[in-house]
Amino acid sequence: MLFSLSAANRAKRVMAQLGIPAEIYAAASEAELSRLGRSLGRLRLPPKATLVAQLDIIKQAKTPLLVVSGGWSGAFEATCDVVAATGGGRHVVVSSPHHFPQWNASAFNPVLAAFIEQSDKR
Repeated sequence: MLFSLSAANRAKRVMAQLGIPAEIYAAASEAELSRLGRSLGRLRLPPKATLVAQLDIIKQAKTPLLVVSGGWSGAFEATCDVVAATGGGRHVVVSSPHHFPQWNASAFNPVLAAFIEQSDKR
């Protein structure tokens, strides 16, 4: 993000790195992309310890946790594995070429329906 020449370019680069399909932001105006880029520049992720503590609360409460990813990024898959394991949940890959596996409704919906059904039985 440091090497983006403009806030709009920062937004485009981050979305590309996150696997956001271009059609999501292609119609956005330069002003919209600039606002998004400025916001991304101010974004601060919580410390790892905070995230682990929050996931532990979910695990201790036995709250059902489903982490769904698209299989398009090794880094995201590894992150999803850790999140699911730390939170006592399950990671499922629904094949997708981008960050939105839910767009593959024929594969995603049965996974979600099964998760809801299993969660309701608890």
